[in-house]
Amino acid sequence: MAVLIRWCSGSAAPVTVTAGASPVNCNRGLAGRVPDPADRRRNVISITPAGTAHLRRLEELLADVQDELLTGLSPAERQQLIRLLNRILEHHDGT
Repeated sequence: MAVLIRWCSGSAAPVTVTAGASPVNCNRGLAGRVPDPADRRRNVISITPAGTAHLRRLEELLADVQDELLTGLSPAERQQLIRLLNRILEHHDGT
């Protein structure tokens, strides 16, 4: 399954997918889907304001869980862990 919306550095850009491959349930109002004017076979899917608000709430919950999980680490140790995890991700992403 393709990633439809990738949240990166605080922004989510609309992506295009074929109509048949779109698993997004827009009925919840978290994402919107409109035909791609350049290619009517595709839909442009973008995050809505409600989706952005929901994402912010999830980010806050994640931050709370991370704080609880990493309580025993100093700020410097947390940064070191983040750097090491990013290196692992970069290795597996092929970058």
